[in-house]
Amino acid sequence: MTATIYLLFFTTFSVMLELILRSFGLYLPLAALFLFYAAIVFGYRAGAAAALLAACGLDFMSGNPHPYTLPAFGLVIALSWFWLNKVESESIFLHVIPGALIPLPAWFCTLLFFPDSLFPNLFAQLPGVVIASFFCAILLPLEIFLFDTMNEKLGIDLYTNAKIRLHNQR
Repeated sequence: MTATIYLLFFTTFSVMLELILRSFGLYLPLAALFLFYAAIVFGYRAGAAAALLAACGLDFMSGNPHPYTLPAFGLVIALSWFWLNKVESESIFLHVIPGALIPLPAWFCTLLFFPDSLFPNLFAQLPGVVIASFFCAILLPLEIFLFDTMNEKLGIDLYTNAKIRLHNQR
């Protein structure tokens, strides 16, 4: 029960914080960062449910004419599954790599919905995506550290123990 409330609260919080930053013109996919973390800690099913909630919140509240957020979050969940199952990442600092990759699915999905102006959108949005990738590369290891510290006190599963849980389930 605590994990469900935790997941709902932080999904909603990350969506609202991302919407506030978007209203100031800053693109920083905080919801996608949390979904990456949630999919590893709580499993891909809980991550997919949180992704559906976050995508509906972001698309409806920002008034997107095309619902590109859900496919982007699906790619983030797939990245988290790949990272958990295929990559040996014992160091928290190695998580700079998926942190830098997380903004790319959202950007790629927005480009797919506007094929008639692909290259102008590509070049117009590229600087913002590079900046978002830089900040997300810094924020993901920080997020893992902060949420794992909080999870330890709440008695919720830890990100750092996800590989151990995965090997015990097999």
